[in-house]
Amino acid sequence: MKTTLRSTILPLLFAFAGLTARAQDVDDFYNYIVSTAQQDGVGTGSLPSNPDETFKTAFDAYVWGLPAEETWRTQILITDGYNAPVNSLFASQNLNTSTTVVAPSTDLLYSSGFLNLSGNNAFVLGVPAAAGSSGPYNVVALLDSNTDVIGSVGSRQYSTSLNYGNTSIDNTGGNYLVVGPQYDASQSLPTGIKGYIQSDTVQNWAIGRVAVDPYATGTLSNGSASTYSELVGGATDPLSINNARTFANSVTFTPLSTYLSGSQTLVTPGSSLTPPSGAQQLLAYQNSSIKTGQAFYQYVGNSVAANGVSSSASNNQQALFQNFASIGLTSSGYTAPTNSGTLADINAASTAALNIISGIASSGTGWHASTTWGDFSATYSGWLTGAVAAKAFLGANVAPEATYPLTTTDSNGLQLNGSNSYSITFPAGDLPPVSGTDGWWSITAYNQQGNIVPNTGNTYYGNNEYSLGSNQLENVLGSALESSTVSLFFSSQAPTDPSLLPYWLPVPDTNFELALRIYLPDGTEDTSSILNGTYTVPNVVQTSSVPEPASYASIGFGFLALLATWRRRRTV
Repeated sequence: MKTTLRSTILPLLFAFAGLTARAQDVDDFYNYIVSTAQQDGVGTGSLPSNPDETFKTAFDAYVWGLPAEETWRTQILITDGYNAPVNSLFASQNLNTSTTVVAPSTDLLYSSGFLNLSGNNAFVLGVPAAAGSSGPYNVVALLDSNTDVIGSVGSRQYSTSLNYGNTSIDNTGGNYLVVGPQYDASQSLPTGIKGYIQSDTVQNWAIGRVAVDPYATGTLSNGSASTYSELVGGATDPLSINNARTFANSVTFTPLSTYLSGSQTLVTPGSSLTPPSGAQQLLAYQNSSIKTGQAFYQYVGNSVAANGVSSSASNNQQALFQNFASIGLTSSGYTAPTNSGTLADINAASTAALNIISGIASSGTGWHASTTWGDFSATYSGWLTGAVAAKAFLGANVAPEATYPLTTTDSNGLQLNGSNSYSITFPAGDLPPVSGTDGWWSITAYNQQGNIVPNTGNTYYGNNEYSLGSNQLENVLGSALESSTVSLFFSSQAPTDPSLLPYWLPVPDTNFELALRIYLPDGTEDTSSILNGTYTVPNVVQTSSVPEPASYASIGFGFLALLATWRRRRTV
């Protein structure tokens, strides 16, 4: 009798204890997300007052799984939308102003490709050394299926290499062997390869970036060169798009077996691809935005089935993930529950979670910057930060490469809206701090969905101006930039005085947001830095209108006409 009791009741007690622990994981993570949202001023009144475990579990799974869903969705979008095969690096020949990726930069020419690093698959990434005066700023970052940066190489220069996990990377260009979790990285490297970049997931996303000044070859609506293009020399400018294309197309991405045979395979330039079929275009269109409901959990399930869930000592996510089996999400993939009420609960939770993530991404007054994007810890904070990054800046670099302050409000906490006029003023000597001659910064305007806002009619940089920053201001102001008070203006209508056009960024006449990119932010201890929180980005201030010349001169730009004749083309 005792044996029977012990063999039946005790397992039930242990099972109950396990369920209690798992439920606690769900409750704690859910409460953490809701509490964070409330602290950030995000409304949570639409959430159920007493949510059941299914709702909370599906809500948690959405936050945890959003980076994986976004990576999986983006692979479909790129491989089908551009007919760019897996295991190649598609080099765009034009600026990205589409909705393919949220918040693209128009100061960069992108390359993108997805890798299958299963088994012994290995690829040689070749990045030319192009630091200083020999070429434009560039970087190729490798991201795992959860958007963690597992390695990046390019023009960045440090006295010692940065470490990504167990991988030490020399960021001076060269050949690197990219391998997956099953590859034996203790093997000796082949001749000519500087180091391993080993991913913890099978699916990987390679993102290349090359600096470009999009206005160097800008034209007006009548086809003539813009004032700015004439100032910088058009196509001869080192940051012109033709130079960026040349560099982007010189990156190599080669299967190891091909490399060992003495060959190197160039990236796949966008101009050489066969146009996608109608079916591919439809599939890409269907994957052009973040998913909710059953499509979301199916994509997360596909990702988990292909890549697994980390269970290492430093990155163990199993304790949280095991809870998701109750809604059909397991290591084998996703199987939708058959109960209609459960399905409705799951779908509602996914919509609620996306709304909360979106609210956190755009919450608060002033600029918000994270120094952990691209490097997310296996914690409640890390998972939520990863979800916010996937929503706001999918594919973000690690902070030493770039940081991305974002604002949706003015200095009074009011939503930015193009029916008003705004300005941001950087005091003399207080521009966003960057490292050496290679660092640069820019401000870009987006709509509330994180998409580039089409605009025309500018008469200084040419049509379709989307961003302004140091690449342009160094040409306009020359050596006086660092010692000048610099104001930029944001409005849906152009200033009436043409001398103000170099400092005006068009915005939509509806709600909008601004993103400040700081590439190679200064990280030295004796200067202010966005990395350690000692640099504060000035607030965006609402103005009655774009100021007229008299007031403009009063803040330090009365000598604009004189400086416009001084030509300086930045070489990075």
